[in-house]
Amino acid sequence: MFSDAIDRAKWLDAQFQRRGKQPVGPLHGLPISVKDQFYIKGYDSCLGTAGLCFRPAKMTNQAVQVLLNAGCVIIGKTIVPQSVLTADMDLIVFGRTINPYNAEFASGGSSGDEGVLLAMGGSSLGLATDGGGSVRILAATCGVGYKSSAYRIPIHGQRIVGKGIMGTTSLVSRIVSGFLARSVRDAKLAAKVMSDASPWALAAAIPKSFASAEQLAEVVDLSYMGKLLELEPHTEVVKATGLITPKSALPEFSVEYLHQLNYQVARLAMQMKRILNVDNGKQLDAILFATALHTALRFDKFVWLGLTSIFNVLDCASISIPLNEAVDKKIDTATPVLTSRGQSRL
Repeated sequence: MFSDAIDRAKWLDAQFQRRGKQPVGPLHGLPISVKDQFYIKGYDSCLGTAGLCFRPAKMTNQAVQVLLNAGCVIIGKTIVPQSVLTADMDLIVFGRTINPYNAEFASGGSSGDEGVLLAMGGSSLGLATDGGGSVRILAATCGVGYKSSAYRIPIHGQRIVGKGIMGTTSLVSRIVSGFLARSVRDAKLAAKVMSDASPWALAAAIPKSFASAEQLAEVVDLSYMGKLLELEPHTEVVKATGLITPKSALPEFSVEYLHQLNYQVARLAMQMKRILNVDNGKQLDAILFATALHTALRFDKFVWLGLTSIFNVLDCASISIPLNEAVDKKIDTATPVLTSRGQSRL
C-alpha cells in the first residue's frame, strides 16, 4: 500500500501542474488512513480474524472513493481488535496496540489503530466506524472523533460481522461511519467533503425495514463471527464482553421481543426530545456529555459502553474532544457503575 501511496502522490503532483497549479480537490495530497472494515480494492479486510486474511477486496468502499475523489492519499489500512466488537485493541493475527501516551494502558477500540496513528503524527485524518463508541472512545484519549448519524457517510462496501448488522434498522445500535482527526476543524472539513459529494445520489438507498419476522431475527446475528473465531483462540477482552460466548442465556428471539426493543428505543427517543426542547420550545444547540467515566484503562478492562452507545441507539450525531490525558485522584474517585452484568467500580 505504501508503494501505491507514492504512485498516487506523484500522480497528484502531475495533475497539479497540468491543471495550472489547481488542486484535484479540497484534500489534495492529504495523507489519510482507513480502518480495516472499509473495502479498498486489492487489500484485505479481516475484522481482526485469521479466517478473513488473504481475501483481498474486489471493490472500493463508496466513502473511501469520495475521499479519493477529493484528492487524498491513502497511506495505509489500520487494524481492528479480534471480532471488531471490543473497546480494546488485541487480536491473534497482529497482536496488541498500546496507548500512545502510556504503554501500560490500552488504546481503546475498535478504531484503536486509527486513533493511535493520528496521535503519533502518522496520519492527518482517519476514516473509521462507530457502532457503540468506536470512534469516540479513541478520541477521548487520542484526538477528535466525529460520529455521523445513520446513512450520512456511506457504509456500502464494508466487511460486516453478521447478517443485517450494518445500520439497517432501528432495533439495534446503528453502526455508522465517522472520522478521527487532530482538530474539530479537520473533522468538519472531512464531513463537508463527504456531504458535498452527495453520496446518497451515488448508490441505491439502504432499506430501513424488513419484510418478515425471519429477516428481523437476523438483525443481531453474530453466528458468522462466532464461526470465524472457532478457528483461533479468543483474546481476553473478547471473553470479557461475552458477545461471542455469552455468560448467560440470551432471550429467545420473537416478533414480540423485537417489538419490545422497538418500544424501548422509541421511549428513549421521546425522552431525548424532551431534553432537547427546553425554555418554551427553544432547542438546545448541543448536549455536553462524557465519553466515559474514566480516561484510558488498563488492558482488557474497557467493556462498558453505556455513555457512547446511547447515541448510536438514538441515532444522534456526536463528537468527542479530549480535555486531558490524566485524572486527579483527589477529585476523580472510584465510582460505582450499574451495568447489565451487575455493579462494578471504576
